[in-house]
Amino acid sequence: IAYRLVPGDADAATLQFLVVPTTPTQLPAGNIRQTGPFAEGTLRFTPAADRFGVSFVDLVFSDRNGPAGAQRLRLQWLTANDPPVISPLPN
Repeated sequence: IAYRLVPGDADAATLQFLVVPTTPTQLPAGNIRQTGPFAEGTLRFTPAADRFGVSFVDLVFSDRNGPAGAQRLRLQWLTANDPPVISPLPN
């Protein structure tokens, strides 16, 4: 997901954000990557192995004056088309 932070006040340099997964079994915190410059970049989300369904991620914003807002993202993971596995049959 590409993003661009556009602060609405003069202390833009102090704007920070935190990405908080609310469904860590579906989307562990270690599976969230931020690339690019802070103010404009990309967030990449990778679900846990063999997981599908809906996950939520909270983006929590703050500046030197404290909390500045939050946004919740809803992510939908589709099932993968895993190849069939053939097990040996007993004799």
